Amino acid sequence: MEKKKDGALVINLYGGPGAGKSTTAAGVFSLLKLHAVSTELVTEYAKDLTWENRMKTLDNQYYVFGKQHHRLFRLVDQVDVIITDSPILLSLIYGDTHAEFKDAVVACFKEFNNVNYIIRRTKAYVSAGRNQTFEEAKEVDNVTRRILGSNDLPYAVVPGEYGGINQVAQELLEYLGIECKFKFAPK
Repeated sequence: MEKKKDGALVINLYGGPGAGKSTTAAGVFSLLKLHAVSTELVTEYAKDLTWENRMKTLDNQYYVFGKQHHRLFRLVDQVDVIITDSPILLSLIYGDTHAEFKDAVVACFKEFNNVNYIIRRTKAYVSAGRNQTFEEAKEVDNVTRRILGSNDLPYAVVPGEYGGINQVAQELLEYLGIECKFKFAPK
């Protein structure tokens, strides 16, 4: 983990729908807060639209991308760590196929100090609040790996459960020079 420029460290959690991104983001956010780290959680704008049944808006990935980008941008000089379950590179999966759009998304992504984690599925798929079937969600997992690989973006894979939450939080705390005092544990 290496910070290349000024501004917050952005922790990007990748995976298809239902992989455990939101659960991992919430857990890591909680652990960092318990360790007094200046951190914020940036949630998925597209999921807000899904819960509101605004499918037409979801079709406009330029708009969705802009909204998601702004959620990150507004925090860059405000906190030390940003955790997101909706990395802006996901617009490459759901968005326009024009090269110009793809180039713009990647350029905007590279403006941030990014650390990338892919969440490995460990739990049953829950379809509530999702627009994809389980098979489609698994395909998003595969496409995500290809996008990160084709853009030479390093990533680590963590399980979508308490062990993954602990691993990400531990790595961040070590990077920040903070002793880990709290972890999630199985029952």
